[in-house]
This record gives sequence, structure tokens and C-alpha cells, in this order.
Amino acid sequence: YERGQSIQKSASIDIAKEARAKWFLTGSILQQDPEFILTTQLVDVSTGRVFASHKEIGSPGESIFNVIDRLSSSIREKMLVPNSQISGDDKPVQELTTHSVEAYRHYLQGKEYASQLYIIESAKSFNKALEIDSTIAMAYYYLTFQLSAEELDYLIQKAKQYSDNLPEVDQLLIAAREYGIQGNYM
Repeated sequence: YERGQSIQKSASIDIAKEARAKWFLTGSILQQDPEFILTTQLVDVSTGRVFASHKEIGSPGESIFNVIDRLSSSIREKMLVPNSQISGDDKPVQELTTHSVEAYRHYLQGKEYASQLYIIESAKSFNKALEIDSTIAMAYYYLTFQLSAEELDYLIQKAKQYSDNLPEVDQLLIAAREYGIQGNYM
């Protein structure tokens, strides 16, 4: 997309508006072999116009995590966010999720299914990610919205157990979900 170009309205944009978000980020993996090619579009929620787009090309054999880290840095630069406004450390994506490309792929697929309300498919993807790497805190978190009540406490405790490296916002999501599961609504 070119800067200022409109994109088609979607349910995601509507949700972003409800959440009073200023920006909405979309992205896709265009290619995996021989190198990863990732693209993103940063959308102004109020207008639906693409503010910035970026394509990041990895080197042959380079980890997708390294490509994502470079892409994240580029997105922050394009948003013109001063370093003082970036909360927390700029941790590599591997420290925030998993070192397994396959587990990460299943985790992202689970998030995509969840956003489309494909609950069964989403749960299968998150569970597959956890079979490969049982330390993905946010996979446990997302499963708390999809599995039976008797499993909720176990899942949220696992999410908390592996949340030390997560950004503060994700740690707060897990804490809020725990309070909700326990019936503590204020």
C-alpha cells in the first residue's frame, strides 16, 4: 500500500475503534523459503488510511524471529515514537514467546483463528504450540477463553508461571484474567 491509501473496513478496524485505538497494524508472511518476507501496514483507525507500510526481507536461513525484531524496530521508527515513550525493554521476540519457529507458527495461527472466532481451530493451534513448547504464556492465556471452566485455574496459573519475560501489558492481561476467573471484578 502507498501512504494515505484506504484499506477495506473490517471487523478488526471496528474493534480498534471501540477500543479507542489510534493505530491498527496488519501483516502477513509473503514467503518462507528461501528467505522470510514479511509485510505490515500501519493503519490510522480514525480514517482507515494506511499511514505506513513496510516489507522486511530476511537472509536465506535467517530465523523468522530476527526478521520480526527488525520489522518491529522499523514500525516504531515509522510511528515516530520517541524512545522515551517506549515502555519496557526492547526484547527480542524469542524472549517474549518461544525459540521454536514451529511453535510460534501454531501460536500465531491460534491468534488468527481466535480473531475470526473459530474457537475449535484456535484451541487446536494453541494446544499444538504448547505441545512443541510448553512455556508460551500467552497460549495458555488465550486458551482460558476457549476451554471448560474446570481447566481455567490450571491454564491461568501456567500463563502466570511463564509470564516473567512478557511485556507489562501482557502480564496485566494475565492478572486481569486471573481476577476474572476468581470472580474478583473490583
